[in-house]
Amino acid sequence: MAEKRRRRSPAAAAREREAEEKKKRTGGRHCPVCLELLPRLGGQAALRCAFCGAHAAPDRRCGKCHGDRVWEADSAAACAACGHHGSKVRVFAGQDWLTGKPPQ
Repeated sequence: MAEKRRRRSPAAAAREREAEEKKKRTGGRHCPVCLELLPRLGGQAALRCAFCGAHAAPDRRCGKCHGDRVWEADSAAACAACGHHGSKVRVFAGQDWLTGKPPQ
């Protein structure tokens, strides 16, 4: 008799998908904003995404881990250190970024 394969629960599938996305965002080979593969230039990944136009923003800090490996596109941003992603307001230290106050 053929063995039955167990289906993963939707929650388990979602956890696996989130783990894969985080690995891509923090790995350095994919754009942290759109997850597209970054073009290779001389053996290194490019510093600008050809697909969404995202680029590194070293003068910004992540609101979650306070790291400086943040990438920004037109309206979205992502941290390449911890994988935090979403709108610029959500990624760049929330209300502190809006008001211009330095993080404490």
